[in-house]
Amino acid sequence: MIWLFTAISLVFGWFALRDVDWDLFLASFSLLDPSWFAGFVLCMLIMVHLRTLRWERMIRPLIPPDFNRRTLRLTSWIGFAAVILFPLRAGELVRPAFFRGKPGHSSFGPVFGALLVERVLDGLWIVLAIASAFAWRFFRDDFSVPAWALGIWGITSLIFLVMLGVLIFIAKAPESAWPGLFRLTGLPMLARRFVFAQRLNAELERITGRLALGLKSSLASHHLSAAVAYTFGYWGANAVGILLLARAFGLPAGPDSALLVLGFSAVGVFIPGAPGHVGNFHEFARLGLSTRFSSAMVTGPGMAFVVTLHAVQTFLYLGLGLFGLMALPPDLRKWKKKG
Repeated sequence: MIWLFTAISLVFGWFALRDVDWDLFLASFSLLDPSWFAGFVLCMLIMVHLRTLRWERMIRPLIPPDFNRRTLRLTSWIGFAAVILFPLRAGELVRPAFFRGKPGHSSFGPVFGALLVERVLDGLWIVLAIASAFAWRFFRDDFSVPAWALGIWGITSLIFLVMLGVLIFIAKAPESAWPGLFRLTGLPMLARRFVFAQRLNAELERITGRLALGLKSSLASHHLSAAVAYTFGYWGANAVGILLLARAFGLPAGPDSALLVLGFSAVGVFIPGAPGHVGNFHEFARLGLSTRFSSAMVTGPGMAFVVTLHAVQTFLYLGLGLFGLMALPPDLRKWKKKG
């Protein structure tokens, strides 16, 4: 499975780089405006800070009190880096794993529920951002939206709306949610014949109950409103940073261009793939650019912009993750080794 999705990412990468004008690509870096670039880096730092604060607020009611704010921040940075480092988005499990197995305080299930809500909030914001860019182009610039772009937006919208519906269903009725999902999996047929299927059903039912605790907490109005506010701030800083980076490369980008690059690159990153989201990010960010700019601009300074955006975000997250590992409290390290 890992090799399959890695191959898909490599195909995406080939599509992104297949017709790049390498001379113009390299020349674009010599024209980079350092002041705009510095503003971009500042926005990326603000973005990570707001993302960290959102996660802290979402899981604070669900975790043991001995996890202080500094420790939470370090584990958040490690988890963010893991999402980039591990293939197939397996790194998503790292943040909840810090709260797994501590005697009497296992919070993995509830924290994972909060993570699912976080992911749906991100997806819905992306859907809204792309729709806003489409509306900007249609009403302000009188440009038509490509059919393929509408198709990607429609599929993404459907996926995250369905996810939201499932999470709300589990949160409100966990005792009936798993039996319904259980029937859809086909496990009842196996459970009649195999003991392992019966045990698997019992374990999944227990997990669903724990998951519902995190979903209920995250979807409660007073917690959800704060998470939504941080989501807008986090992605807003990301969008402003993208706009500043585009200016640094001399691209005549407006708010619609920044939102399209942000939206489509996020859709690509949501697809399980190779470590670093290599390929997925580049091709989908290029798709965002191609809805606004000419092919000559996309294959030259446009791809220099995309590669720089990906590199800065990747090294920022990996650097913070490495710092988090080095600064992690010794007692937490010992517990992780025992667990």
